[in-house]
Amino acid sequence: DRRFDELLSTIEVETHNDHYNKRELLRALGPVLKDVFIGPKFLLLDLSGKCNLDCVYCRGFSNWNREFINNKPESITRFLDLSIIRNILQEAVEIGVECVLLVGGGEPTLHPDFLEIIGLIKKLGLKFNFSTNGTLLDRYNEYILDGSCESVTVSLSYASKETFMKLRPGSNPKLAHKIEKSIRTLSTMKEARDTMPPHIIVLFAICRYNWHEIIPFVEFAKKLGANAIWYQMVHLEDFSKDKLMLSPEKMQHVSKDLQTAKQLCQQ
Repeated sequence: DRRFDELLSTIEVETHNDHYNKRELLRALGPVLKDVFIGPKFLLLDLSGKCNLDCVYCRGFSNWNREFINNKPESITRFLDLSIIRNILQEAVEIGVECVLLVGGGEPTLHPDFLEIIGLIKKLGLKFNFSTNGTLLDRYNEYILDGSCESVTVSLSYASKETFMKLRPGSNPKLAHKIEKSIRTLSTMKEARDTMPPHIIVLFAICRYNWHEIIPFVEFAKKLGANAIWYQMVHLEDFSKDKLMLSPEKMQHVSKDLQTAKQLCQQ
């Protein structure tokens, strides 16, 4: 009890600082008191069970994982119902959620009501972020520049057309140009309006097909007008492990290349 009094005294001092946030205080007190005073900061909405690309490493849509795809239950291959989304978002506001993450087992921008969903989030005073493969980004660039959208993460994982096709062998190669143009356009629109959000993040999932492009990807991301690069190791599954896993020798190269990429990003 004495230590808790000291903690509250410290918090009381902090409340007079500019960075004090009542909602964060309530979330922090939850684990201390083993109780719940407010909802989570983030709400993740899985909007779509469909995708228009066939990334080889994707559990849901890789042609290497045909058996799983062919046996998917309907419940995970459709779009989240708009009436359900409305109810969820209203409840989210009531419990103190601050930001909505629009992602999904598929491509969220394929949702036929994506624009209406964005509008509803804004109307309720919430922020949002979303992850996308970028193929339909150009449809929504105009609607994500008012400060409500904090970040857009575009999954690329390539720095050349050859690697794009290795990672997405059944997709139209012209889509690479469309994705890149959409990112550049969003960056240009941000610059013209002198606004920072949304933060443009380009994702690079490292695997056997693209590890050699870790360093070139920095220059590629810069040309696209991205603000940040998110490097991560690809999520290996049973159907992809033998095709995508890196050898120990290549992993050593990856470790060095990531350090070099970090330095280039800082420059």
